[in-house]
Amino acid sequence: MRYITLEDANKILRASFGDDVRIVLEPDDVRTARANVGQEDQLWCFDPTTGRIARADGRFCAAGILPHPRGYGQLVIIEEPSIPPTADGGPRIVGQISVRVNPRGLIKAQTVSGIDGEVLQVNQTSLSGAEPVDPENVSQTGRLLTHNPQRISGSVEVVLVLEDFPDSEGMTPEEFRSQSGDSRSLAALAVLGL
Repeated sequence: MRYITLEDANKILRASFGDDVRIVLEPDDVRTARANVGQEDQLWCFDPTTGRIARADGRFCAAGILPHPRGYGQLVIIEEPSIPPTADGGPRIVGQISVRVNPRGLIKAQTVSGIDGEVLQVNQTSLSGAEPVDPENVSQTGRLLTHNPQRISGSVEVVLVLEDFPDSEGMTPEEFRSQSGDSRSLAALAVLGL
């Protein structure tokens, strides 16, 4: 195997294709479909200038090698890369987890498709897919740092929302914990003391 530096790869690409080059990582049919409707900025690409995998529109996440305080490079997922650091050095909020609870103490959950199959979770949103909860409906707010601060950059706000939904649409927190493998949902329940 032969290794070259990112700087050398960048020089080769610039010499062959010009200054602004991205390497599309998506299948040809996806690339073609996006190109046909002028949505190339929604393609996942490797940017040899930054060394990151991201979308040009800055939505959802990016991946790159960042320096670790212990002196080595670490692969990091940067949630919502277009959101800048806060001026006060506080957590950079990239999404919201809302735990909806009815007056009888049941929580509303949903089953969604994940990369490893279906998973039971509470309502979650990133700022790219923004559906934030109206602050007037929030009963309690907590902060939840990402579940792996060694490899994921960005914090998620956790809110408790009191909502009167039918008991048939809910489950007890104990039932949820025994059936869900979603770490963000489970941590959100813990943050809220459920």
